[in-house]
Amino acid sequence: DSQDSRSIYAKFRSKGVDHRAYSLHQRLYSKFGCNDNQMLSIAEPAGLLESCKATLQFSLPGSPLSEYELTDVLCDLILSAIHAFHESQCGTERTWNLDREFRQLETMLAKLYTNHRDLHERAIHVLDSYRNLATEIESSNDCLLHRDFHPGNIIVHGRTIGLIDLDLCAIGDPAIDLGNLLGHFQEESIRGIRDASVVEEMC
Repeated sequence: DSQDSRSIYAKFRSKGVDHRAYSLHQRLYSKFGCNDNQMLSIAEPAGLLESCKATLQFSLPGSPLSEYELTDVLCDLILSAIHAFHESQCGTERTWNLDREFRQLETMLAKLYTNHRDLHERAIHVLDSYRNLATEIESSNDCLLHRDFHPGNIIVHGRTIGLIDLDLCAIGDPAIDLGNLLGHFQEESIRGIRDASVVEEMC
C-alpha cells in the first residue's frame, strides 16, 4: 500500500525461523489486531524470510513504555492489557515455570560471579532470596505468557497498549510476566531512569 507509512522490523533467529511462534503471532493479531479502540494491540505480522532466518512485523504506533513516566492511569492500562493477553486463550506447545525461571537466573548469576569474584556473596544472596520468595507465590491457573514483558516491548499509544517481541511466549504462571516487569522497573530506578519512590509504591 503506497499510503502505508509503517516501518517493517525483522527478528533474526540463529536456529532459523520459528514457525510455531509466528503462527501464534498471527493468531494473536487475528484476535486483537492493531486497533486504537481497544486496550491491547498486537503488531501485524508481515511475513517470513526463510533464507535470512527472520520473521517480519509492522511497527505499532506509539512509543515504548521506557519513554513514559509511570502514573496510576498508565499502570492500570498496562495491567488491563497484559490481563487480556493472559486471557486470550491462544495456546502454544511451549511451557515455562518458576523452576525454569530460577535455573535461568542461576546460570546468569554463575556467569556473573565467575567473572567478578567480588560479587559472589551477593549473587548467592540473590539466589537464596529468590528461593524464599518463590515459595510464597500462590499458584495461579496457567495461561499464555509473554515472557519478555519489559518496558521496551510495551508500546503506549493513547489508551492502547501494544505488545511486540512475541517469540518467547509460553504457557505458565502469569506472575512470571508481572515479576519480570516489576524487576525491570526496579532496575531502571537503580540506574536513575525512574523515580525510585514511584517504583517502590508499585511493587
